[in-house]
Amino acid sequence: MTTAAQQALRRTMEIFSSTTRFCLACNVSTKIIEAIQSRAAILRYSRLSNEDILQCLLGVCEKEEITYTNDGLEAILFTAEGDMRHALNNLQ
Repeated sequence: MTTAAQQALRRTMEIFSSTTRFCLACNVSTKIIEAIQSRAAILRYSRLSNEDILQCLLGVCEKEEITYTNDGLEAILFTAEGDMRHALNNLQ
């Protein structure tokens, strides 16, 4: 999000803070403005192992009847760098 968009989000968070809870996800927390970070409980997660990502990708391929090659899955694992969302987007 741009800084301007984050400022707009901050304002929305302030207005609705008594009735609404916000859940935000990001890959690089340093790109989030301080005004939002100060209003948040920050939870940090470690990257997933390639084995965990591969298991999920194989499950998706089976359920969606997607054909794949081992080289293709290896490329997805390499580019995902432990990020399941990235891996699923690349599979798509």
